[in-house]
Amino acid sequence: MPKPLAIVNQISEIKTNDEQNQSKNKASDKSWSDELMVGAKSFRLELSPYSVLSGVSGETVKLYFRVVNTNWTPMEYSFNCYDQMGLIRSVLPTSIILPPNSPPFDVMVVLEVIGPEGSTDQITFSVHPEFAEIKVNFYIGKLTGDTTRPTIDYIFNGDCRFADTPHTCASEKWNVEVTIQDENSGLAMISSIPNNLRFRSEFSIGTKEPVIVYYTATCCFPKFEIIATDLRGNTQKKTIDAEKRKYNNNNTKFIHSIG
Repeated sequence: MPKPLAIVNQISEIKTNDEQNQSKNKASDKSWSDELMVGAKSFRLELSPYSVLSGVSGETVKLYFRVVNTNWTPMEYSFNCYDQMGLIRSVLPTSIILPPNSPPFDVMVVLEVIGPEGSTDQITFSVHPEFAEIKVNFYIGKLTGDTTRPTIDYIFNGDCRFADTPHTCASEKWNVEVTIQDENSGLAMISSIPNNLRFRSEFSIGTKEPVIVYYTATCCFPKFEIIATDLRGNTQKKTIDAEKRKYNNNNTKFIHSIG
């Protein structure tokens, strides 16, 4: 059963000032985003696809949290993991020194499944000293078959129709509020191009509740793509082009649904 990676923090490609100015000066270069990621970490944290996110009472299952050192120097990391129902039996290892640009390293978390079928345990795995964490919903019971893709609904706010030249696009902004949900197997990953999503609350892998995210940009960069994948590998994506969306004349926002 495929379980796509859930990327928590990711090093973005930082553009130089010359590259940014060049893209703003050419109308043909308008594409994705003019926002730079800040606070990038020296590592990437993911849930490994080898992780098992469900089990029945009496089973022993393993989750793997993948750490990738993207720094140019060796880095020492320590790991902590806790849950709500007390299923965790061990975390191996609890710390490690990773060489620069080393291959992905998986930290193993062993669970002993105990509890009534249909219940959910939330597991939180964290990395230190540069803090990052992943929250995972672990289901007690068996996941049912699921071939349905997640749903994506969004509300668009803005008007870029008359801000489509290098001289006018920087003065206008647009934004979207996106609601993603998978009521069947639960969400495994939410990603976007560009990678500048803002989550309203913490995202837990496996959640079946609606997840709300925000994105904003100037009209110089009108395109945005959001991708949602559930625990069964079903994927839904939507590309939004701000040059083709606008406020309605009655001042209500443009609402779109895809599922």
